[in-house]
Amino acid sequence: MADLLGSKKLILVVDDDEALCQMMALALRTAGFDTITAYDGPSALALYRAKHPNLVVLDFAMPDMNGYEVAAEIRRHEGDNKKTLILFVTAYAQATLVAMDFNISSDGFITKPVLPSELLRHVRELLRD
Repeated sequence: MADLLGSKKLILVVDDDEALCQMMALALRTAGFDTITAYDGPSALALYRAKHPNLVVLDFAMPDMNGYEVAAEIRRHEGDNKKTLILFVTAYAQATLVAMDFNISSDGFITKPVLPSELLRHVRELLRD
């Protein structure tokens, strides 16, 4: 969706389940957002640094480098100027407990299975579109 300057919001979608990642990206593109995708933490961080997305839709449980580690690296990179929104996607039913356990600096959670309508509702709320 376009902001006040007319540019579209860029969303980085990260999930090691490639089919789910593509489904979420398609739902977001259909709604008018620009998307880029990554299937692992290191690729997500490389895209984050290169493209500076407005929002990262981030799977919490990924092999090798999990979503918590990706989010922590994003926050470290931003320092005190937190500006990238992070929406975790998790299979954990108690997402708020996950947040309390890890003291995650995120902007929201959505649980799997992901419904496109629920994803769009959360994204629009975060981006205020």
